Amino acid sequence: WAQETFSFSMGVEMREPQSKDDIDYNSFQELLTQYEVDVTILPTWYPSGFELLDITVTETPSQKIYLAYFASTNESFKISIKSFLATESEKIEQSKEFVEIYSTSGVDYFLFSNHKQNRAVWTIGAYECYISGSISVEEIKSMIDSIEKG
Repeated sequence: WAQETFSFSMGVEMREPQSKDDIDYNSFQELLTQYEVDVTILPTWYPSGFELLDITVTETPSQKIYLAYFASTNESFKISIKSFLATESEKIEQSKEFVEIYSTSGVDYFLFSNHKQNRAVWTIGAYECYISGSISVEEIKSMIDSIEKG
């Protein structure tokens, strides 16, 4: 990573996902299942008091982005999963305040902060994932620890 940005370099070739029309989703897991994304990349534990407010899917010629927004009374966070159809990678801003590599179950999670937001960024297969929000690093680590337990 550079001093102010972080990005992965993806060299994975992916097939074009099937399009889905007019589907309503009750959960982030349901959306990912409909798009045939392995749901074991999602946490199964979330901090108490948070509610899922919105789920979106955005498609471009080079990527598909699955995004879920969660909020409580005073805090919020989002989970983003990107499947790359080309070798492009997103750059994520970071500050010098905090950088940690948290490794569990053979996956490296890059933890850092920027503008009072804590973030975790990782890749699994052809997916680039991140959790970002006004939640604690301990809460992010607990969410990470729950990913393969679902």
